[in-house]
Order: sequence, then structure tokens, then C-alpha cells
Amino acid sequence: MKRKNLLLMVNIFAIFTVNSLAQYYYIPEPTAGQNPKGLNTDLDYPPNSGGGVGWSTVLSGAGTSWSSSQTIPFGFELDGQHFTSFKVSPNGIVTFSTGVSNLPGNTPKALPSPEIPDNSLTMWGITMEDGDFVLTKTFGSAPNRQFWIQFNSCHSAGTKAGWVYTSIVLEETSNKVHFVDQRQLCVQNNNLCTGFASITMGIQINATTAYQVIGSPVPLRSTNDFKPDDNGYYTFFPGVQPQNDINLVSLDIAEDLKLVDAPFLLKGKIKNYGADALTSFTLNYQVDGGQIVAHAISGISVPKLGEYSFTHSTPWKPTTEKTFDLKISVAQPNGSEDQDLSNNSVEKSINVWENLIDLRVLHEIFTSSTCGPCNPGNINYHDQIKNLDASEYVTLKYQQDFPGTGDPYATEETVARRGFYSINSFPRMEIDGQWDQIASQFTTAIHTEYRNKPTFVSLSGTFDRWDQEVVIEATYDAVRELQGNYTLYAAVLEGKTLQNIKSNGETEFTEVVKKVVPNQDGTKIGSISKKSPQTNSLGTVFFGEWRLPADGTSSNRINRDTEHSFEEFEDMMVALWIQNDQTKEVVQATYATEINSHVNDLENELNFIVYPNPTKSATKVGVKSKISGEGKIEIISAFGQLVYEEKILLNASIDNIWEINTSKFPAGLYYIKINVDNHQGLKTLVVR
Repeated sequence: MKRKNLLLMVNIFAIFTVNSLAQYYYIPEPTAGQNPKGLNTDLDYPPNSGGGVGWSTVLSGAGTSWSSSQTIPFGFELDGQHFTSFKVSPNGIVTFSTGVSNLPGNTPKALPSPEIPDNSLTMWGITMEDGDFVLTKTFGSAPNRQFWIQFNSCHSAGTKAGWVYTSIVLEETSNKVHFVDQRQLCVQNNNLCTGFASITMGIQINATTAYQVIGSPVPLRSTNDFKPDDNGYYTFFPGVQPQNDINLVSLDIAEDLKLVDAPFLLKGKIKNYGADALTSFTLNYQVDGGQIVAHAISGISVPKLGEYSFTHSTPWKPTTEKTFDLKISVAQPNGSEDQDLSNNSVEKSINVWENLIDLRVLHEIFTSSTCGPCNPGNINYHDQIKNLDASEYVTLKYQQDFPGTGDPYATEETVARRGFYSINSFPRMEIDGQWDQIASQFTTAIHTEYRNKPTFVSLSGTFDRWDQEVVIEATYDAVRELQGNYTLYAAVLEGKTLQNIKSNGETEFTEVVKKVVPNQDGTKIGSISKKSPQTNSLGTVFFGEWRLPADGTSSNRINRDTEHSFEEFEDMMVALWIQNDQTKEVVQATYATEINSHVNDLENELNFIVYPNPTKSATKVGVKSKISGEGKIEIISAFGQLVYEEKILLNASIDNIWEINTSKFPAGLYYIKINVDNHQGLKTLVVR
């Protein structure tokens, strides 16, 4: 009879059964506030549910079988074995045993489990449905790349009809495995609930050898924030935990600084990954690869897995405007060599500027008069902003078409804006397209956090109302060039509405969006040039008479070709903002100023407007004047060629508007000139 030996090893970092020499330990970072090593800065929903470059789809939709065999972009070792390919299941398993065919069940269990194939990594406890994906992408550069396998918008019993975003990450050279908790939300009957996904995170070598997060399946901790700011992870290391190992967690310094604020304190946080308590270490920094500035720190006691916040004793004092390469590192834990040098330093490019522009913060609130929780959310929001300077923020309220039949002032554009942020529940609030929570949780401190972020874009605007027609001019500029896909948005608001009362107890609604001009897609402006002011002219008309729809359903909505929902045109407001299409970050916002051009003294010259400008197919020319008489409109190319001429009759008692077809004009710059008797005016027009 053979003698069988079974060794059970348990420590604070892992639970596993061992019948070989292999061993793993893990370090928990469930509230790290970033992805492992910060290499992946993408939003949590690439690419099929919100944009993202470089992601590849491995699985999509509801599935009951393994993926085809996939290639790892670098050699990876698990338990001392070298692997170059893997398969993934729709319920959170990545296996290097690519010959398997039987799929594990959907209910997560502790490891080792006979349901899990040998040589597998598990985020066990999720399922895939229509609209769900498994995606892969490589980050970083050799020999320190990360290969991400993301379970995108998947499901879990704990989140009801909500969603879960998690990833398994393979790390080159170190052969570490990261299990990343990215995003989750519990939704039931279109309302928020409080459930969490329960996941078994770990490594199964075979039926008797496994390493898992203690207590698996364990609840995830992430929120519904789509940025990495709330992400956490568990990192599994091959081998035995070293005695001395410092992890430099963060360097807390902004990427853009004002020169006048120098010198700058270099602060951050380390975590003791070593088995021994940390009593001393050396903190260093370098600027542009120059002299090392050292600071010996002693007399501390940081336990295993404990954290320590540091401030370097020598502040950094740049003396010129430029981009600096700043590196901060730690060394000599307890006077010894660090046994893992891969996590000892953080490098950042820091831009120091002589001038920065104050940011006006955009608050977007998704609400409805049929949403019970929206009422206290709106109350809290207004209680908070009454303590703020009104010049610090812009408020938009998007009335929605649910719960129930929704708000009567819901429009196609307010509903589309909800889709822009992938919002599926109310109440909801976005701050500069980055803070994604509910208005009940909004505080002035959160606003101030965003207000203090630097921006490089200035934005101003005016609007002029001609009866039920609105003309908007927006001018933007930048103190540095911003590369990327940016969009200019203009929203026409009604300051207060009183007629869309439904079931949630609210009797008046403020800053209600009635129209996004020209539509919910805004005006694409691309990259923003440095010190090159650009002006866009936009316009819209509210036709017909006011009507109050019965509700917010699509069949009852306002037909903008024949009617409108403005209760009082005198209560009109216009909000402007510029937003990055990919990151959704708002880089500047403002309210346009009403100018009432018809009250200006126009006897000595003709003052007129041109909108939209730039244009592709048509533009309008509008004149409000004290002058009456016959005249003409001329359009002249930049080369002096007359390309358009029209005789006009100017009437001082009405708003004079002419529409001009520019579809056959070559793209370029033109001049529009109006002459009436001895009076004239001149404007530029851009045709794209």
C-alpha cells in the first residue's frame, strides 16, 4: 500500500493544497484606486460599450462553450510550466489546458474544484448574456508588458439585472497574475439595489493544488465608476513571500502645475509587501535623470501589508516652464536589499506652466418627475450648490423617459445623452463626464476636487433670441495644443418649468434641457490649436405653439417641426461645453450671455449674424436693424471671387432672415457682405 502525503499550507495571503514544489502567495489591493502598476488607463468599458482602441473580442453574447485557443503575446509561466496559449470560458475561467471541452458550472465554489481544468485562473461567478464580451489587450512595453483578459459588461446573481467588469491580467517576466475588480452595479426592476458579485479568484494547478483569495467566493468592492479610480486587485506572486519588499504605491503630484506655486512637496504612499515589519527605508527622487535627492526615513513601524504616507524632506523647485521627467523610488528596506525591485519606483511626466485657465465644472443630472429617489437627489444638489460661487459651475437637467412612462419633457436628445454615458438607472449625476454617481451623494468637496483640476481651454459665448429662433456664438481657445477628438456642445435650457409635475413630489424643475444644438452629437471640432481662437455660430428654431405631452414615451414626445415645450421663452438659458469623445472628460463649460442685438444702435452700420458657421450645406444670415431699404447680400471667396449675390429688402420692424445654400461652395474661407443704402456690414463664413 502506497503512503500518501498531503500537506496543507495556510497563511494570511493564500489558502492552497500542495503536492508539488510550486507555491504562490497573494497581496490584496482591493481599494488600490488604479489598475496594477497603472499601465492600463483605459476606461472600464472598452470597446463595444463605449470606445477603446486596441481591444480584441474573444467571446461575445450568451455562450455555453469555451473560446477557441488564443495566443499570449509573450511567454508566460504558471507553476513552472511555460505556456503560449489559452482558452477562456463565458463564466470567468482562463485555462492553459487548451484541450478541455467541458464547461464548469456557473455557481462559484472554493478551489481546488473538480469542475475547473488544470492550470487555470478563475474569476468564477460571472455569466455572459447578449451585449457581453470577453476582450483582450496588451499594455506596456517588453519585457514588462501586461496582457489583459477582460470580462466586459457581464452578469452575476449578486447584481441582479446589473453588470460586472473584471479582468485577469498576465504579467511578462515576473509571471505575476492580477485579478482586477473594475466595475459593478446592482439593478432590479430599473432601480438600484445593493447586491455585489461574489467571485472565486485564484489559481488552480490541478485537482489537489490551488491558491485562492481567502474566503472565495468573495464579494467584489468596485462601484459603477467607469474610470480606474475605484479599481482594486489581488496580485498572485510565484514563490515565497520575501522578508523585505517595499511597494511604491503612488506619487501624489498633479501632472500639470503652475510655476508660481513652486516649490512642490513630493508626497506619496508605500506599502509593506515584506513578511517583516518595515522600520526604515530610503526615499529618492530624480528630475530629468539628474542628481539623486535622498531622504533617509527611520523610526517607523509598518506591519506586513501596512501602508505609510511619505513626504520627501527636500521640495522640488522647478524654475522654468517645461515638461519634466520625475522619478521617485524607494530602497534599502530595514537596511537590506529589496527582494523585488519591480515595484520600487514611479515615473511621471510633469508639465509646469506659467499660465493655466480656471475650470468651470459641468454638472449633468439625469432625472425625471416619475423618479422617487430623484427628488431628494435634486434637493441635496441645490442645497450643496447654494454654498458655491455660481461662476464655478454649469448645471444641466436631462428629463428622462422612465421610471414608468417618464417625464413629459423627455426628448430624443436627453435620452441619447443617457446612452452616451451608458446610464441604465436613476437618479444619476455626471461631473465633467468623470464622476458617475447619484446627486444624493454630491458634496461641495467633490465639486471642489474637480474645480481644482487644471484646464488649458477657455470658452465663452453669446446667444440672441429672435422670437422663437435662437442664435448662439461660441468662442474657444487654448494655452497649449490639445490633440484628440473634441466636441463642442450647446444646450438650450429653460431656467424653471412648472408644468411637468408627475409622481415624485417635485413641483418645479430648473435648468431643464429643451434642445441640444444642432443635436445630441454636438459639433465635432477635433484637436484644439494653441492660441488660435475659433468661433462657431449655431442656431435653432422652436416652431409652433407650446404643448405639454402626456408623458415621456416616444409616441407622445414633442414634434419639433410643429410644436415646442418652452413654457416661457424669456426664461431661456444656453450652456456650452467642450468634451473629449473618448475619455468623456469635459475640459471647459460656461453659460452663454444673452446679448439682445436688436437693442443696439445700428444706424451707422449693419450688424448681422451668420449661423451655422462653420457649415457644410446651408447657412442663415439674420439682421435686426433700425434701417429699412433695398440692398444686397454678397459672398466673396478668399481669392476675391464673387460666388453669391442676392437682392434683399430690409425691414426694420421685423427680424430679417435669409437662408443660403452653400452645398456647392468649395471648402474654405468666405466673406459675407451686406449693403443697404449707405450702410454695410462684413462677416466671415467657413465652409467645410
